[in-house]
Amino acid sequence: MPSTVPDSGPRTSLAAAPPRRSPADGPFDVVGALPDALDGCYAQAVSHPSVPGSHGDMLAGPPLLAGVRIAGGEARWLRGRFPVTRSRPLAPVPALAPAIWPRHPRDDDPDAPAPTAFARPARAADAPVWHTVATCPGLDHAEHLVVGPDGTVLSAEPFPLDGSPLVRMVAATRDHLIIFDSGAAHSPAAALIGARVGETARPGRAPRLGVLRHDHAGRHAPRWIDVHRRTVVEVVNAYDDGRHIVVDVVTRGPSRVTRWRLDPADGLLVGEHAVGAATAAAVDPRVSGRRHRHLFATRNEGGATVRRHDLAGGGERAAALGPGWRVGAPVFAPDPRRPDAEGAGWIVAVARHPGQARWELRVFDALDPARDPAAVRLPAPLDADLSRTWIPARDSLGRGEERGGEMTFDFETWSRLV
Repeated sequence: MPSTVPDSGPRTSLAAAPPRRSPADGPFDVVGALPDALDGCYAQAVSHPSVPGSHGDMLAGPPLLAGVRIAGGEARWLRGRFPVTRSRPLAPVPALAPAIWPRHPRDDDPDAPAPTAFARPARAADAPVWHTVATCPGLDHAEHLVVGPDGTVLSAEPFPLDGSPLVRMVAATRDHLIIFDSGAAHSPAAALIGARVGETARPGRAPRLGVLRHDHAGRHAPRWIDVHRRTVVEVVNAYDDGRHIVVDVVTRGPSRVTRWRLDPADGLLVGEHAVGAATAAAVDPRVSGRRHRHLFATRNEGGATVRRHDLAGGGERAAALGPGWRVGAPVFAPDPRRPDAEGAGWIVAVARHPGQARWELRVFDALDPARDPAAVRLPAPLDADLSRTWIPARDSLGRGEERGGEMTFDFETWSRLV
């Protein structure tokens, strides 16, 4: 491992040595007051800077963890190395799993592993396991992976998938796995010339959704449903609704949350309508994979805002970030005092002001974003577009004591992993 790296900022300083506490680690200045009950970490994953071609995004492994630890009304950096290997590629936090494990340039063995892509894992709120899809260039099949809460792969079932598609997103309901085929494919040629993503568009293949029942994986091909050339930016949620499956996604042109109603038995898209304008969106993870009432969105068109849409009662609440600000994707942090109340918690999002070179981590009341927001002033940038999640202190995932399918973890120990 190299002793120095080009960028020794707070997100990449672990490449040379374990982090050492310094005044720059915090506590950071806070405008307003952070909620006393907000206890956890806004976490991102970035590629290790020693990986050739990693570009600091999550297109290569092994990753580093970077984030902001919030507890007791204070905020500090949290940095650590993930204990990830090719045999345990999604550990220890499946939500931050690497998108692509590349074939290393030193792999001159023709039998060395080919590049492998993982869709961002998803799970239903009442399930103890995560689901993802692994794809490799040149293969006529993919694998449905079932992953434990600590990132251990529990099962891998192949299913037919032609054309080497690059599957970046999945959604999990109680009974089904939804697979998003964007129409792009793995491109070994693009990877050879150094393209960041290593993919190419396939003009003759329209975007489509594949539906698999959890108990049929490996025995049946997905039922594919055309989605009329819509470009999906990210999955918000999906749930079973009688014979239909409801899928909420963020689509482009214009950017908005679109709701699809699928009939998997007939392979049809039977309904589509706009839910709300959004650059990115999320739901309370406690209802992931089930019907949700509240939708939390960020939007930059016409000024940066954070919004809460009430899909049952109608109406919305919004907070504006102010002139010149841009806001990243929302992350929902549940209020541990109200575990059964959907929407009780906070929206946490990275905000940046390009003109003033300022970065903040904004915290909003999820049900009423305009009420008592707080801002953590960051001494260095956090990329607003990376994979991100909220890890609650009470049931964070990692190396720790297993309790009921979840894992508890000491953040201090995690930040010192080497």
